[in-house]
This record gives sequence, C-alpha cells and structure tokens, in this order.
Amino acid sequence: MSNKLISVIIPIFNAEETLKKCIESIINQSIHDYKIYLINDGSTDNTENILSKYNEEKNIRIINKNNEGASETRNFALKLVDTPFVVFMDADDYVEKTYLEHLIYAIKDHNADMAVTGIIRKTKKEENITKFKEKTLASKEMITEILKENGPGGYLWNKIFNTNVIKKYNIRFDPNINMAEDLLFCVQYLLHSKKVFISKECDYHYVQLNGSLSSGVSIFNTNRNYKKAYLDYIMSLQKIKSILPPDLTISRKLINERLCHISCDFLRTMKLNHSKDYKLYSKIRNIAINNRKLTLRSNNLTRKQKLYLNLVIWFPNGIYFLDKIRFR
Repeated sequence: MSNKLISVIIPIFNAEETLKKCIESIINQSIHDYKIYLINDGSTDNTENILSKYNEEKNIRIINKNNEGASETRNFALKLVDTPFVVFMDADDYVEKTYLEHLIYAIKDHNADMAVTGIIRKTKKEENITKFKEKTLASKEMITEILKENGPGGYLWNKIFNTNVIKKYNIRFDPNINMAEDLLFCVQYLLHSKKVFISKECDYHYVQLNGSLSSGVSIFNTNRNYKKAYLDYIMSLQKIKSILPPDLTISRKLINERLCHISCDFLRTMKLNHSKDYKLYSKIRNIAINNRKLTLRSNNLTRKQKLYLNLVIWFPNGIYFLDKIRFR
C-alpha cells in the first residue's frame, strides 16, 4: 500500500480547452497526501501536449493509451490505485482547494465507507449550488437517497470511496454503458459497504457541456448520440433493478419511476427527431408500460407528472403536436 492517502483518477478525452484548469485545481489542494492518475484515452487534440508539461510533477502519473471509453479508462486506473481512498474527476471540471481535505475528513473522522459533498453545477448561462445537510446513513439508505430526484445523485465526483471495498468485491464500471454508469457503480459499491457520511461542504464545479453524452438525455436533442445516451441510461437502470435486494422496496419503486419517466422522455425525443426506428420505439414503449402501474401508485410524483406519463404512452401524437409548437 502506498504512503499516500488518496488517489485522484481523471480520464481524459479531447479536453484541451478545460484540462489545464482541471489539473491546476487538483494540484493546488490544501493537502498534498495524494496521487493523481491522468489517463489520456486516445485524445486526438492537444491533450497529450498539455499533459507533457506535468511530467515532472512527483505526485502525478500520466498514461497515454488507445481510446476505450471512460468506463474502461477508469477500470484501467483502478488497477493501479494503491492508496486507502480514491476519488474521480472529469477533465471538464475543477475543484476548490479544500476538495480533498473535506472528503478525507468526512470519510475518516466519521469512520464511513463513502463520504459525499455538494455540487456546483455550471452551464454557459447559470451556476447552481446544491448543498446537503450533514448526516450519517446506512449504505442501503444511501441507495434510496441517490435515486431521489433531489438527492446527492449517483455521480462519482462528489464522493470518496474506500479502495479496499472496491478491490475486495471487484467493483468495476460496465464498459458497455456510457450513461449512468456512475450510478450503477455507486449502487454496486453501496451494496457492499455499511456507512455513508453526507457533508455540508461544496467544493466540486461540474461543468455541463452541450456536446457531452450526458446532454443526450434531454427533450428535443438532435445530437446524433441521443439514442445511445437514452439506451445506456435505461440499461443501467435495468441492471440496478436486477441487483437490488427485495427488501429495498423504496429504492425499487424509485427505479421503476425513473425507468418509466426516462422511457417516456425517449419516446418523446424520438418523435421530435422523426425517428423511423419503429421496432425500437415499440421496445421502449413496452418498458414504459411495464413500469407504469407501480409508478402511477407512487406518492413521489405529482398529478401533472403522472398525466404526462399517460399522455406520452397512450396519446403520443397529441404530445408531438404540442412539442412541435413549443420547440419550433
């Protein structure tokens, strides 16, 4: 085991515009007991040249490899990690100088298996800060929390993980999924851990770029990746549903709700993009229908949300007509 305390994994692909700010923010931390793994996933822009400027940094390990995607890149880095704790960052993002200090304090001082902080979401138009009340939860309770719409989310970057748990249970990212693969990873991790501490601190700046795959899951997205984004999201939710124990009834209900909702959003987006993939449309509609009954019984959804799901499933042309007016 390394004499360092924490590893920072940053997968990188064509991030020349944001990479320097990302690296500088993690180098200039209030604590220095860390290793940084900068994994260049086959970038075709100026990423490799930018990385070369950090070759002399003693706490940084730079690896250039062929493109395999973020999941495989994170898995590759996890094999190298030899510190007690690990965090993940995206190359588009940056952090406050107390990011690692607050996470280490939260997980060590509360003897937790995972610690969570708030998020600062940034787009071209606005910045939104999400903070949480400090509390300690059992890991299974945390699964329910990250599945809630206003919860800490299944993101990687506002969390710190115990490396021993990851290695002992061989928890890895699914290489076939590029959307909500982080949520699936977090659920798998929580099923093998015991205690989570949620911190009031807020140090991570998540920068939402229009070209990212995650932006594919939005109504009226004409990006060619929108089908891939939705299908990956649905696959991830289905995998989570298959591994959740029967006693986690609230978590299972939340997964049903999300499956129904994301399937309806997908159907609506396919209509708006004039998709002629009728076989896929039918498949996604069946997923929405199969999760509809439990969803409509939920107390988590408003009447308006329930009406929306019914209209998309049973009266798609009416929704399409209204959407054409709204998005034209």
